[in-house]
Amino acid sequence: MVEMPIELFTSAGCVNCRKLKKLLPQTLAKNGVSIKDVIERDVCDATVLADLLMLGVDTVPTLRIGDSIITGEDAANEAKLNAFLKENLKK
Repeated sequence: MVEMPIELFTSAGCVNCRKLKKLLPQTLAKNGVSIKDVIERDVCDATVLADLLMLGVDTVPTLRIGDSIITGEDAANEAKLNAFLKENLKK
């Protein structure tokens, strides 16, 4: 289990969300983290959407680890996702 929560904000019709969800298990595993440690939150729920907007973000997918966030096409890009996880999971 990781020390800080990992939140994944998604939407059912989002192409980049699907790409990220496909990449995430293997990319997390490379960094010693299980997909079970990720809290997935669907922005179709108004409370979840409000939480995302409170972060100053209005796009999905959004992956949040502590105060660090990666969004959209960057989150669905394997190289950028891996760099983000390496940087933020070691904190």
